[in-house]
Amino acid sequence: MSKSEGGGAKRFERAVVTGAAGGLGSALCRLFAADGTDLVLLDQNAAGLEKLKAEIGSRVDVDNYVIDLREFEALEASLHRILQKHPNVDMVVGNAGIDHPMPLDRYDWRQVNDHFATNVAANVVLCSVLVPHFLARGGGHVVAIASLGGLGGFPYEAAYCSTKAALATFVEGLRAELTPRGVSFTTIFPGFIDTPMLHGNAFKLSGVMPVDYAATRIHRAILRRQPTLHFPLSPYLQLCMAKLIPAKLRDAIARSVVKKDFGRSVS
Repeated sequence: MSKSEGGGAKRFERAVVTGAAGGLGSALCRLFAADGTDLVLLDQNAAGLEKLKAEIGSRVDVDNYVIDLREFEALEASLHRILQKHPNVDMVVGNAGIDHPMPLDRYDWRQVNDHFATNVAANVVLCSVLVPHFLARGGGHVVAIASLGGLGGFPYEAAYCSTKAALATFVEGLRAELTPRGVSFTTIFPGFIDTPMLHGNAFKLSGVMPVDYAATRIHRAILRRQPTLHFPLSPYLQLCMAKLIPAKLRDAIARSVVKKDFGRSVS
């Protein structure tokens, strides 16, 4: 059974975390380790994984897997090996994601495919293996890192925003289906977090959150088994209101929040 924590929240026995070596992933793993949650860390960055393991491995058991999440067959096989080795896995955090903005006149469908592979399909593979495991053991928790960007479409960011919307909708369907059977879900919709991925996107950056602050908010929502978390509140409400205004006005506002001449600056 999961370890208990004061205030009614429950900690986890062992979590699988993708994108674990990244800014947000590593911050979340530090918080899980502080809870006493053993970890299985997945990332392409072998050196980053080893560094994180050296940092937190004295507190909890850490098992690293260097893997490209776009290699779906290899990912599926690795997940089955993980469950054979660690049958106490009771949470998965689909944190890995990419964002490579592109102007439409130089659109590369291969990069769009990479977005859908990493941001959506890899999470489908995770759920296809781990959710049946959770059902068999009587419960488990799935965390999906979506984005406030998934609540609308923006110039140059169509691939990223659409994949985050697809991820959120996929998890929403699983939540409606599986919550009565003991599997819980938390979908996270964060705004701008100060990680390396942020600074290559097309948006004008305002209200950027420190990564540790964002990780703490997300960690708290996970412990509470909160179905969704949208933050910061102000941009979330603005995106909700944008759905209520005429499309021409909404599109003009969308153009105003991306970097001027971004399309011409991309090589």
